[in-house]
Amino acid sequence: MKVLHMPSGSDISMLAKQMRALGVDATSASFSSKDLYGYRADRNLNVDQFPPEEKKAKIEQIFQEAMNEFDVFHFHFGKTFNSKSDIAILKSKGKKMVAHHRGSEVRLLSLAQKNNRFASIKSKWPEETVHKYVRRLSASIDHAIVPDYEMLLTLSLITNMCTSFCAPSTYHRIHRFIRKKRINRSSFMHLRTTKLKAHHSF
Repeated sequence: MKVLHMPSGSDISMLAKQMRALGVDATSASFSSKDLYGYRADRNLNVDQFPPEEKKAKIEQIFQEAMNEFDVFHFHFGKTFNSKSDIAILKSKGKKMVAHHRGSEVRLLSLAQKNNRFASIKSKWPEETVHKYVRRLSASIDHAIVPDYEMLLTLSLITNMCTSFCAPSTYHRIHRFIRKKRINRSSFMHLRTTKLKAHHSF
């Protein structure tokens, strides 16, 4: 099983490295030259340096090559190769996918402010955009990772795609569960803070 972590951020390299230490063939790929942590990634693709039409063709080339090389696609920040057909194609090819969220893209302000009146989101993520974004992902991706229960609740309200997971040292387990098809419906996974033991329910 080969896993691809993409397209940016410090976690893609950290998790790929940790998964390799645990025996999983994992690779991190940074897509942008503006990625502050791109230097840590296994592959630096820098597609933003191409003119628009060349960039589009380059991303398509990378997508086709990755589809042939990898079995599991771990999309950090929920960002995929493009916003049109990529994840639907991956699903049709039997590829396993995980959407990994961290903030405004899966935060409903009306929900967040019920527990924290100081909660805020980035202006480019109004609630209608969050709904549209999550529904597009959930049409093809069955599993998601979020860092807290507020985001977990957001996903559960919008779609039945939901997996919560909280520790780098055990991220490989979600891929193992998916690969063996031990998860066949919406699931909630989290790590206890006192003992390094994953708990899951199906």
